[in-house]
Amino acid sequence: MRTDRYNNALSALGTALDTLDHAFTGLTKVIGDDGQPLIEARGVEPRLTDPWRRLLARIDEEMVIWARTFRKAYGVKPPVSAEGEDAEEPEDADPYAQAEDDDWDRAETAAERDVAA
Repeated sequence: MRTDRYNNALSALGTALDTLDHAFTGLTKVIGDDGQPLIEARGVEPRLTDPWRRLLARIDEEMVIWARTFRKAYGVKPPVSAEGEDAEEPEDADPYAQAEDDDWDRAETAAERDVAA
């Protein structure tokens, strides 16, 4: 049945992402002779990281589309905000836009405090 293949493939992707997360976390925990994580001291060659980043970007873009398709197909209600009102999020909104804006706002506030001091 096609639905079974879909569910099996979805499960395999979830397992692969969990494995990726485990490997990533394991790499960040490798400690050098100085007691510091080696990843922070040595980094990783761009010839390795560049294709990894391209792959992750492609996957991320597809997952945004998949989630949007799911919401359109099943009419999932937007999440409820902390104030109890429905959160308003346009279907085509960039999921990262607000996070980036928040970072800029925090950076400006910190810079303003430094100038005032």
